[in-house]
Amino acid sequence: MKRYTAHEDDFELNELVGRSYKLIVGSEQLLCEAINGGVSFFGPQAHAPGHVHETEEEVAYCLEGTGQAVIDGKAETIRPGTFIVFPPKVLHSINNTGDKTIKLLYLFSPKCKIGQYSNVPSS
Repeated sequence: MKRYTAHEDDFELNELVGRSYKLIVGSEQLLCEAINGGVSFFGPQAHAPGHVHETEEEVAYCLEGTGQAVIDGKAETIRPGTFIVFPPKVLHSINNTGDKTIKLLYLFSPKCKIGQYSNVPSS
């Protein structure tokens, strides 16, 4: 039976360097044709390495915490209520500069295989 709703508590927490995430939209439990996404978590003082999505556009919305979105070398402050757009082929990362976990809602179009993109080593 196809589902149209799901709660984040019902999804597995996956780990990547500097962050963890739950893939919800576009998962086997909540099918979606054109996009995928979920929630990601960046612990206090965590840094997610810079990376590039070759074809996918990513949009994120800050639900909790404070920090920086670094996009194409420019750091922008994020806090609850902040929307972030990560264009394709643009180096980006998230830095948690606070003492509470950052929680982001994220969506990719077209669908992205989470963690299967080029991490760019920091210099």
